[in-house]
Amino acid sequence: MKRILLLYVLILLTFSVNAEGEDNFINEIVNAKTKLEKEKHFLNWVNSLSQTNNLSCDSLIINHKRYIDQFSEEGSFYLLIYGFNNARIGGLNNPESRFANFSMKAPDVLLTSGMIKFLEKSLITDEEYTTLKNNIDHFSDPIRKSLFYTISTAKTNITKRSKIDFLEKALEQAKLGPTQTLASSIYDIISNLYLENEQFELALLNQQKGVSLSRENNLTANTAFHLVRIGEIHLKLGNLNKAKSSFKEAEQLVKNTQLDYILGTLYNYLGVIYELEFKYKKSISNYQKSLIKFYNVQNEDGLARTHKNIGKVFCTKNYFELADENYDLSNEFYLTIGDSSGYADLNYYRSILYLKQDKLEKAENALISAIEYWTSRKKKIPLKKAYLQYAKIKSEQGLVKASNDYLLKYISVSDSIHKAETEHKLAELSELYQSEQKERKIIEQEKELEQQQADRNKVENELTISRLKTNLMIVIFIFAIGLFIIIYITIKNKNKREQLVNAQKETELQQKLLRSQMNPHFIFNAMTVIQSYIYDEDTSNSTKFLVHFSKLMRLMLENNTKEFISLEKEMEIINRYLVIQKMRFEERFEFVIENETIKDLSNISIPPMLIQPFIENAIEHGNLDQIEDGMIKIRCEIKGDLFIFTIEDNGIGRKASSQRKTKNSENHQSMAIKLTRERIALLNKKHKRKGELRIVDLNKAEETGTKVFISTAYKTNYINEL
Repeated sequence: MKRILLLYVLILLTFSVNAEGEDNFINEIVNAKTKLEKEKHFLNWVNSLSQTNNLSCDSLIINHKRYIDQFSEEGSFYLLIYGFNNARIGGLNNPESRFANFSMKAPDVLLTSGMIKFLEKSLITDEEYTTLKNNIDHFSDPIRKSLFYTISTAKTNITKRSKIDFLEKALEQAKLGPTQTLASSIYDIISNLYLENEQFELALLNQQKGVSLSRENNLTANTAFHLVRIGEIHLKLGNLNKAKSSFKEAEQLVKNTQLDYILGTLYNYLGVIYELEFKYKKSISNYQKSLIKFYNVQNEDGLARTHKNIGKVFCTKNYFELADENYDLSNEFYLTIGDSSGYADLNYYRSILYLKQDKLEKAENALISAIEYWTSRKKKIPLKKAYLQYAKIKSEQGLVKASNDYLLKYISVSDSIHKAETEHKLAELSELYQSEQKERKIIEQEKELEQQQADRNKVENELTISRLKTNLMIVIFIFAIGLFIIIYITIKNKNKREQLVNAQKETELQQKLLRSQMNPHFIFNAMTVIQSYIYDEDTSNSTKFLVHFSKLMRLMLENNTKEFISLEKEMEIINRYLVIQKMRFEERFEFVIENETIKDLSNISIPPMLIQPFIENAIEHGNLDQIEDGMIKIRCEIKGDLFIFTIEDNGIGRKASSQRKTKNSENHQSMAIKLTRERIALLNKKHKRKGELRIVDLNKAEETGTKVFISTAYKTNYINEL
């Protein structure tokens, strides 16, 4: 119990915001004297936030016009560079939507389109590349050159050697630029390329160089990202101690941050290590923490991998239904993102599950699908384990000759891997030598550039002294005028600062609302319930609970960024939420949802997830699980231009509840009420409505029960607002 409470406290701490730091950046923006200075302070803010809180950084980038009306083309370009890095290390999807409203010159737009395609792993056609190459004269600075070379690796029909050459040129240019986040990304890209070809030592070397570069430039998130990737490579090589050491080092760097994607990846790999060490409870615990982090950033790739890994543990422990449910969820996410590699891996593990259940035909079909993919990609390491699995299936089918044939294939591939490893070693030694030669050349060029820069600085200093003498009298005259301007600007900036603070509050409210919809307390309690079912070997309830929970999470992820969703979907969310809470409290209360006055639920759209905090409050603080005939009644209706929710419970009432509340629970409830009122106020202002939130006693005489009224704007036909 103590460990659960400790973990809950740590989860809540990750949602704290360094308000003082944000105020400092806002003050610097407000007090900046020129537009370029404002841009510089804003970019520093974005870069700083990308190393501690990817979601907040993403929100800041999307809402950049709230702080600076119009960025210069150069400012927009560097905001884009920081945005790419934040999206990469933050595991954020849909990069195109984040950079659609950036104001940039035409050649930079071409670079942006190319980078988006590169991030989405799409190929660039010959025609698109020719257009990009025709603008090469515009890519004169190191960062733009680096982007051009990086994009060049996405050309159709490009060889691995050409990709490496382009990326080395990209890295050389990126290191000369004013920000090193791009160089960090390129080290990771080069490492991935070597990893795809199972050249593990070169993959490891580039991640280690990424760590050194990131540490030198105080890039905490990038450092942790590279350390996690190093741990992943060691894990593939079977070096569990080295992998765990790398993961733990990364965890120390990011444990007090809100870098959810890095933490999710970290916990997922720790779960794999504990699974290999047969520490299944620790494994499941880390996988559950990983799910929470991936749900926070809505990273479907991470969710697919984690559900697959949870399914593996349940399969090992012979909880077949739970294994199958998790494999189904993993399958849905893999199909959504179109990840054939992950899908092949999933089919391999499904084959193991089906073999354990004596479903030999299903086991064979799943394995064939995996083998076909790995064969087409010449992936020998996974093919090795697949042939061994096929030999087991054929043995169970009584086909001894076929089983022996696949065992021979298994031995043949094993020998082939050993031979390939020797060849890779020789190739890696050769490439390492070439790489060292290029590094020396780069260092010599950097020294030459530094000397040239020193000579230029000397000349500029002499000219500056001359100008100072000439301009002394002018400065005295300007000083008087400047004093007047400073007084004027100070008064004007005070008003601007108030506007910026208001804008920041609105942004923070939106972020808090999104986070409150995905309440970590609720998620963690749900995970705890699932664990208790597993320990009690109650597979029926654990499966039922997991299905409702996973579908609820998916509905929340799909709809939590929308201003309005259909009433039909909202009713499904509310119903699943109540079913989960009812199971959690062992069926000790009932609930009723009334919407008879609304004929077509799909034709009405309302703001999503307004009433969940009040349902939770009715159950938790109304003590519905302890009183006799506990009941929650939810009614929805339309009156005039307002949609009205009424939530009634026959619990112990507000007065009795307030005497029992802890300080934390009282703060949590107060925050939920405050956020809901602010949200309704924003909707009122935007849609010209008079919605409100009212809370009264259900039985005023006895001061028992609670009745909550929530009225808000709504839409019909998803378009026409009433």
